[in-house]
Amino acid sequence: MNEEGTSEQTSGIDGFAADLRRLRLGAGNPTLVELQGSSGVSKSVLSEAFKGKQLPSERTLDSLVRALGADPADWLARRNRVASLTSRPQPTADSPASPDSRMLQRTLSLGKVAIVAILAFGAGVAVTAGVTTMNDGAGAVADTGAVTAGRSLTPVATGVDPGATTCVEDAGPAAGETRNEDYLLEVMWSERCQAAWGRITRYDNRSSGNSVHIEIAPRSEEQDSQRQESDVADVQSAYTPLIVRTDGDTRICAQGSVTLDGVTIDMGDPLCT
Repeated sequence: MNEEGTSEQTSGIDGFAADLRRLRLGAGNPTLVELQGSSGVSKSVLSEAFKGKQLPSERTLDSLVRALGADPADWLARRNRVASLTSRPQPTADSPASPDSRMLQRTLSLGKVAIVAILAFGAGVAVTAGVTTMNDGAGAVADTGAVTAGRSLTPVATGVDPGATTCVEDAGPAAGETRNEDYLLEVMWSERCQAAWGRITRYDNRSSGNSVHIEIAPRSEEQDSQRQESDVADVQSAYTPLIVRTDGDTRICAQGSVTLDGVTIDMGDPLCT
């Protein structure tokens, strides 16, 4: 099989899945059970779509995107572009690749081995690494996964969009409180990534023309330099970039506000882990 074509296909499906995870997070990170009820798609199929194990069918994608409150038209067009990569003709035994192509494949393979060897030497362990790049118009975010000693790692950094990483897969609220009756303030936590992010979800059905402000910071001397913030208009839910916790004893706190017809409603005291 053509190695370059396979790489493009994997990157396309993985990037597509990463964007689906971001869409899910922006919609309030509903559970698979909740999405199954609202979309009519089984949990197992939804899980495969979010993990990038396979490209969802047009019918599945349409139902899922609608359940997450987005317009499926652009998603379906992008899905078809990614699907076209999977149908690209590949060289077979009857039509082998050209000598130049085989040489390029060998060079690429050796280059990958060299990169992994360098990483393993620097870390002092045997490492198998993979990198997925997600383009969203504003730039590219790298989500690097590694496996060492049978344990899955997801290296991330403070300031990274959690929706562009696999941190969302094991994330859950480490702290959460309803504020002012109609707003949920949360500190989301990923044990895998040892990282947190803040989130506000509004249940007043008044997102149009209004905005959400959310911020998160460690309760430490570095709180000002580590603080992450987001201001988003016309959304039901907004979240901050990641904060990676380097000290297990450090508490992480979220706070924020929403606007309602030009009036700012503060969410009150910080919510801490």
